[in-house]
Amino acid sequence: MPATASFWEFSLRTYAGPKVADACLKLQDDYGVDVNLLLYCCWLGTRRRALEPELLERALGFSRPWSENVVAPLRHARRWLKSHDSALLTTQTVTTLRDRFKVLELAGERLQQHALEALSAESDGDSAAGGSDLTATLGNVRGYLEAAGIRADTAALEHLAVVVTASRDDGSAASLLPALRAALAVAE
Repeated sequence: MPATASFWEFSLRTYAGPKVADACLKLQDDYGVDVNLLLYCCWLGTRRRALEPELLERALGFSRPWSENVVAPLRHARRWLKSHDSALLTTQTVTTLRDRFKVLELAGERLQQHALEALSAESDGDSAAGGSDLTATLGNVRGYLEAAGIRADTAALEHLAVVVTASRDDGSAASLLPALRAALAVAE
């Protein structure tokens, strides 16, 4: 992926990768991962940029309330509409409303990403001290998961590997599992 891609463009390309949507959904629903923050870790990593503690703190400080008060309620309403039928409303009416919620949810995520990209532009930012983009990405993911109190098990590692692999366009998720396992100190 070109290093000049905006965070949003990067995320769209990454999310379109094989199995990424399912992996992101599992990480979000089963582990409480903010997918935008995970993608942010990867985006910064592809630029060999470390997600330094101050930037991570600011990113979390913005993203947590934004997600809780904007994105998550829209997602909840959209999902609720998908799983509940009403004899008083036509399927088409409910589908149209659900589609509108989906558009709003996506707009909320896009605004979150614009804010995160602006934060990174404001920050001095450290390069990954001569390290590779993979080293930076893994360090960023580790830092985010630790700060968010998310513990990765073997299944989470597999989902993370799918996302990180898609963000890099350079191999299979299986080849990243040992590096992720080591970076996140998860026993086999």
